[in-house]
Amino acid sequence: MKKIISEALVVNHDLRNNIGAAISHLQLLILNNPELEENSDIQFAIENLNQSINISKNISSKLHSSSESNSPESNLTVISCQNHLFKNAKPAYEKLKKMYSIKINDSYKTIKNEKFVAANQAAISSLRENIINNAINSGATELDVSIEMKEYCLVVTFKDNGKGMSQEEIDKIHMKKHGDGVIHGIGTSSIINTVEEGDGAYINFESNKNEGTRIRIIVPYTENY
Repeated sequence: MKKIISEALVVNHDLRNNIGAAISHLQLLILNNPELEENSDIQFAIENLNQSINISKNISSKLHSSSESNSPESNLTVISCQNHLFKNAKPAYEKLKKMYSIKINDSYKTIKNEKFVAANQAAISSLRENIINNAINSGATELDVSIEMKEYCLVVTFKDNGKGMSQEEIDKIHMKKHGDGVIHGIGTSSIINTVEEGDGAYINFESNKNEGTRIRIIVPYTENY
């Protein structure tokens, strides 16, 4: 039964990926053709696709609830940073580059010593997609992704060239007064929750109006048990 649930979660996750990609392409169409902004058919399509994403999230929630434990800690696994960067992260971004209209520039820097972090792989996948969607929704055409192993922690940086945010909007993010879809696109609260589920991980937002947004995530290393 657990295997079936796991497979269903993967399929549902891929389905949500493709729905998100469809939304981003429609938004790009509107961006390149402003006269389509008031087109009722396009608006209806985007609205229903967003509803489909919400349905998909509900399915995921119910599937997680039906497993033996749905606590965030139970989904954390210890992974090798070096293996994760080149066997998981890099292939994932190559796939996302083909799905989304935004240009994604990803870079990786490792150190000689093997290091480990505690992470939720499914949550990391959702985090990537949420950040990409946020960048697209902010009008960005490029997203720089830098993953760097330092001696004491793993640092992941996302920098887009979108419309940016004011300091007040950033303050409200840190105060958690806004949920999905209110600040900088869909998934902002999900991004914060994913990082906070990590063991000691920290997230920081930096932005200026019309200058883009920079998100920096610091993940401390852990022991390989």
